[in-house]
Amino acid sequence: IPYEFAGVTAEICRERMRLFERLRRGGPLLVFAGLEAVLRTVPEPARLSRSMLELKPGDTPGSLPQTLVSLGYARSESCELPGEFTVKGSIVDIFPVNEDYGVRIDFFDDEIETIRTFSPETQKSGGPLAGIVILSAGEIHLDASESGRLLDTLRSLPADLARPDWVLDPHSPVLSVMHHEGLQDLFPLVIDRASVLD
Repeated sequence: IPYEFAGVTAEICRERMRLFERLRRGGPLLVFAGLEAVLRTVPEPARLSRSMLELKPGDTPGSLPQTLVSLGYARSESCELPGEFTVKGSIVDIFPVNEDYGVRIDFFDDEIETIRTFSPETQKSGGPLAGIVILSAGEIHLDASESGRLLDTLRSLPADLARPDWVLDPHSPVLSVMHHEGLQDLFPLVIDRASVLD
């Protein structure tokens, strides 16, 4: 519906990111989708390929929280939902959108010492992992520069035009489709786009 900004549920985000990852890897794949889903524009494939993070013990990923925010993840007090992460001392908990479990990364200084699964419900650690691929929190997330350009563009429009509530929020430095309703319809204003059929 024009001028009605609908959000994308966490489950839809997760399924779409899993699909894009399968498409990126190549190989045979059968997808059932409605016409609206097929015609919806998404960022170019190269941008989606850059929107992932691979980690393993021994890596020194620099500022992991900053990287996660740039991938559209939201920092929270406890990591319970897909697209969230939390930092507790030398431990970073992440609930990747492409997994059904959380990932607990334990650092020794600036190096990853261990990566384990954890239950978002109980917060208890599980088994060790040799490595993890973390996809972005949604197919659309804008960096600080792109977010600023989009917000400036939307704020410069006549006041009587409908726009999402987050446009007026001064604390929206990085925008993500998972956390900002309507972004999936507005991102073409600032970044290249491509059809899912490209």
